[in-house]
Amino acid sequence: MLWRLLYDTAARAEEILSLNVEDLDLEFRRARVVSKGGALEYVHWATATARLLPRLLTGRTAGPVFLADRRAPASGRRAPASGDVCPITGRGRLSYPHAEYLFKTRLSRARPAPARVDLASAAAFGAAASRASRPHRARTAG
Repeated sequence: MLWRLLYDTAARAEEILSLNVEDLDLEFRRARVVSKGGALEYVHWATATARLLPRLLTGRTAGPVFLADRRAPASGRRAPASGDVCPITGRGRLSYPHAEYLFKTRLSRARPAPARVDLASAAAFGAAASRASRPHRARTAG
């Protein structure tokens, strides 16, 4: 789901990973993101992504959209900020390094194995392909 959203929206990986459920506007297929410069913008996604997002959220109304596999530690130096923990599942927000690890693991199984690729370059490729295939802008100012 993360890869599809990155491709559809042409957004930076960090912008998508920082999304909260409250930032999503499922009816209008868009999400409010904070751009690199700090401005609020909207990113839009395609119909296929719109069909998959409710499955990902499964009744969650708050917290991070993309979650790690495990519950977040409740205390100690590795405990995440309260806004980075899902109030329903207790799982923490998916981090950029872990998302990149999952991406590389998935790519390593591909045949033939692709050249060196990281999450940022894959997101940039998706952004370029997305812009080329759609007549409208993927981002709008909020």
